[in-house]
Amino acid sequence: MIKRLSKLLVVWAAFCISSQLQAQTNLLNSPHQELRLTVGWLFSADNVFGYKSNDAFYFYCPNGAHPEFYNGNLYGTPVFSLSYHYQVKRWFSLGVAAGFHTEYQRTYRFIDDAPFWKQRSTFFAITPIARFDWFRWDFINLYSSIGLGLGVNIDRDKNLDSGASYRNREVGVTFDIVPFAITMGRKVYGFAEVGAGSLGFLRVGIGYRFPDKNK
Repeated sequence: MIKRLSKLLVVWAAFCISSQLQAQTNLLNSPHQELRLTVGWLFSADNVFGYKSNDAFYFYCPNGAHPEFYNGNLYGTPVFSLSYHYQVKRWFSLGVAAGFHTEYQRTYRFIDDAPFWKQRSTFFAITPIARFDWFRWDFINLYSSIGLGLGVNIDRDKNLDSGASYRNREVGVTFDIVPFAITMGRKVYGFAEVGAGSLGFLRVGIGYRFPDKNK
């Protein structure tokens, strides 16, 4: 009796797992939507707009030979982004990503190594994205994407001697290109991307697929 019950439980569990896997496989090939949380690594928020603020001031040379100030270490967070994607066709999706990044740096006097200036840069970007799936096998998906959006970089500088504060804001067009990316999983999946642009150079994250109830 116990052996028979055990066999029934094993068969029932196998059936449930098979049904669940089949449902998730069908989800990949049917209209669906996705939510993603991504962490990316960016060289510098300022480089998104092609400039590095305050370099002329940091390396000011009063005697024409030796700089009066030097930059300390640059600290920054990864690029954190949240995105939504809608599958238009089996191989094509449209989405939008919201990204955030901040970095911090101090400037010191050569004469006594005392901090003189501090700068904090905060970067936000909203990027519409077109994604192209070019390989699918079971739970593995390879794709590329391209995006063009709007970014805001906010610099907050402070003179530590006088206490004076300065703020600068720049708005510009941003881009994001991913030539190669991979997802592994079905309903809940992990992914990695190699790209360039406002969302980082190397990225990893987790995503969630759910069916489109309108189709």
